[in-house]
Amino acid sequence: MGQGSWIWWLILSVVAWLLFTQIRYMARHYSSGSWPVVDASIQKGPTGFVPIGRGQGTPACFLGYCFSVKDSTCTGLFALYGSRDDVESA
Repeated sequence: MGQGSWIWWLILSVVAWLLFTQIRYMARHYSSGSWPVVDASIQKGPTGFVPIGRGQGTPACFLGYCFSVKDSTCTGLFALYGSRDDVESA
């Protein structure tokens, strides 16, 4: 192998990674067709800050959700963060 063979290994690695991620995405997308469709409840929570770094933070709006599938109730909490105007209008 010559001096430039490393570039072909790099290209091959990138192409293999792209193919792997696309095939994985397509498989998940295909299997999601059998997921049940259910009603959910989303509840707005308080606004606050998500800490980032030392003493730094970004404004966030916390939201809760709840849904039931096959007699099993699932709940959770997530945060939407961004500029103060975006958070306050969420």
